[in-house]
Amino acid sequence: LGIGTASPKAKFVVVGSGAFTGSMSGNTILVQSGGYVRGRLAIGKTGALTALDVVGTISGSALTLLNPGGINNVIGNSVLGGTLSSVSKGRLTVYGSGAFTKSMSGNTLFVQSGGYILGNFGVGTNAPVQQLHVVGQCVTGDTELSLVSNGRVSTTQIKDIHGGEQVQTLDEATGRLTTARIKGLLDKGVQPVFKITTEGGRTIRTTGNHPYLVEGYHPHAVTAVEELGFQPVGDLIGDASKRPGTTWVKVAGLKAGDRIAVASAIM
Repeated sequence: LGIGTASPKAKFVVVGSGAFTGSMSGNTILVQSGGYVRGRLAIGKTGALTALDVVGTISGSALTLLNPGGINNVIGNSVLGGTLSSVSKGRLTVYGSGAFTKSMSGNTLFVQSGGYILGNFGVGTNAPVQQLHVVGQCVTGDTELSLVSNGRVSTTQIKDIHGGEQVQTLDEATGRLTTARIKGLLDKGVQPVFKITTEGGRTIRTTGNHPYLVEGYHPHAVTAVEELGFQPVGDLIGDASKRPGTTWVKVAGLKAGDRIAVASAIM
């Protein structure tokens, strides 16, 4: 059937403008330059839920998602500048150069040799205040952990941990030591390290963002870290504590005289 043409090259051909108030289906629909589709269009399925609802694979030289003031969603894996077989490497895989002017989040970000990041980059925070802003719980590699194996306790330095070991840790609900499995280690690079010494003579070297359980904490006008000439980054108060009267406070928020929790005994 031809509309606007006497020689249709397909079962249904429209030359010029046209309006379809019902549904259409077929193997191929070609909309020429200047043409448009009003309403919802489904590809690879019936019953479009959005303006463009696609089930399957899309490939081409350009894809523009525009939703001013809203959120554009791509569900599934996407690849830019590579082959379709590359999508298994992650939700978004980019080959070649790319620019992202807004935020990105995910479990893994891999930048190959020669790649770079412009602007602030946050690890463990969605509001980085400097070029590399790492929020984590870091102690030095020579810090000793109490490992539990076959009912026996031994100490091992963090640098010798492989992951999977059982380590003693605090159960906030009971205030006692329990065991937990180490999932893995993360090297946070070179950072300023501060040494804490308790009145009992125990010492530990740790970064300014490592939290400690503090009894009866009150914020200080000037912290010990600031007295040393360092400027704290981010919030000084950590996660809420389950123990009444105690607060998780980062090293950068501590000062001499604060009462921090330490293990009273090793199981």
